[in-house]
Amino acid sequence: MPFSEENVLDFVKWLEKSYFVERALGRIEKLLAPEFMMVGTGRREVCYDMPQMRFLLQQEQSGFHDTFLVLSAHYSVRTLTPEVFSVCGELVVRENNESCEMLDLPVRVTIILRAEQGCLLLSQLHLSLPSPDQDDAEFFPRLLVGENISTLRRLADERSAELRERNRDLDALMNNIPGGVMCCDATDELNLLQFSDGLLSMLGYTREELRTVFHNRFSEMIYEPDIAPTWEAVHAQLEKGNTKLIEYRMARKDGGLIWVQDRGQLMRREDGREVFYCILLDITETKKAQEDLRLSLERHQIIMDQTNDIIFEWQVKQDTLTFSPNWEKKFGYEPVRENVHARLLDNPHLHPDDAPLLRRKLSDILEREPYQEAELRIQKRDGGYLWCRVRATLQKDRAGEPAKAVGVILDIDAEKREAQRMRERAERDTLTGLYNKGTMEAKADHALGALMPGENAVLLMIDIDNFKQVNDFYGHLSGDVMLTEAARMLQDMFRASDILGRIGGDEFTVLLRGSGAQAIAGRKAQEVLDAFARLLPAQGGGPGFFLQCWHRSSAAGWYRLSHAL
Repeated sequence: MPFSEENVLDFVKWLEKSYFVERALGRIEKLLAPEFMMVGTGRREVCYDMPQMRFLLQQEQSGFHDTFLVLSAHYSVRTLTPEVFSVCGELVVRENNESCEMLDLPVRVTIILRAEQGCLLLSQLHLSLPSPDQDDAEFFPRLLVGENISTLRRLADERSAELRERNRDLDALMNNIPGGVMCCDATDELNLLQFSDGLLSMLGYTREELRTVFHNRFSEMIYEPDIAPTWEAVHAQLEKGNTKLIEYRMARKDGGLIWVQDRGQLMRREDGREVFYCILLDITETKKAQEDLRLSLERHQIIMDQTNDIIFEWQVKQDTLTFSPNWEKKFGYEPVRENVHARLLDNPHLHPDDAPLLRRKLSDILEREPYQEAELRIQKRDGGYLWCRVRATLQKDRAGEPAKAVGVILDIDAEKREAQRMRERAERDTLTGLYNKGTMEAKADHALGALMPGENAVLLMIDIDNFKQVNDFYGHLSGDVMLTEAARMLQDMFRASDILGRIGGDEFTVLLRGSGAQAIAGRKAQEVLDAFARLLPAQGGGPGFFLQCWHRSSAAGWYRLSHAL
């Protein structure tokens, strides 16, 4: 907004009041141009930059404490360029000091002001006292008048050219800042005082359209539902300082909405007017990405809240683990979270038989395949184990290095137990619970093939003779009871490592393994004879039984040890 000569005169009156009447020298310092130059009334009151002027003001403030009365003042203003003004003035002042008699002091003033970013800055100041010998009509000595006026004009022209060059540099800088730059007053209307072409590019309007459509009121460009919360945020931030960082939406000329980040500072001009200096950035794409991320995280949270599966994330470089909250609900204790690679393999909650598998899978996912799956047993708080299926996929960073593994832990305990039940049902004789013929043969072949040097195996074959008489005389239910009782007696007599099976209607086999199998077999055979002798009379007599013992060492074939009737 251009300054009028009336604005310049108001500024000079404010300067007069600050310097002479109120002696607020620190206030003046804030409005000095960087190239400030001054010549004062004293011989040493000369400075050519701000540091020298600052030193002079400090010296004056500390050495002279009285104020002045301004008895009269007259100023004339001249516009040199739209941004540069000269002021000439005469005033009469008197020192406020009752301890001595003070004379009225005439002072001549010459001032150069320039406008910059909506402010007037003091560029040059010359204070002088008229000589007692000078005639009233002699402002300068006659012989030097022409030369001095010419010099002043030349300096003013040079100064104007320098200021125009600086303004061009400032405009170029503002127009190359991403987004828009603006200065507006701190009223509710936010009247625009100055703005860059970047603001026009963001909104799609011309400068004339901002004036005619919005009356240069920035508040009318903000999306109406955002105005109240925006002001609320501004007031909250200004209570803590003079800066603001806010986000709101603005309407473009094409009807679309854009998100804007507004970073600004509140400043008070010397005339008491408050203004905002702001940098505006179009963050529409950033907000869209943030919203997409929020929805993604929300979906992820919904999935975690609704699933019974446990989701985990392993940060490989930090070697830390995070789990969804349902871990503790399922297992009843805190999981391993740090030093994962070492502590996970030594974790007492992992079934000891599954540790080698987990070690191999951890190595494979880092060095071979990015996707791994394993079935492991994890202990619950009550000591029981749950079968779990663990699936994990490795993610790498831009350098191709392992970054994190994301996976899920599924509870497959019921599935595994059902599979075990079905497998046992297929392997077992439905009446006695012993291995059926096919399973007995397969397990016996496997056990014999695994015999180590020095180990032996003994196979007991037991047959109940004339068993048909029991079924015919007492009925098949009684026969089933007899077979079930025989199987129970055999299970009680032999070790868990021995393999027992029913290979026919009334035929049973037992396979014993180990270095002492031959010695154990003789004793066990006698126990079988005694047990069956007690069993058969209890069934009413009639059938007998037959028992054979066959022996095999790791280096020889089968041969019969003995048989008993």
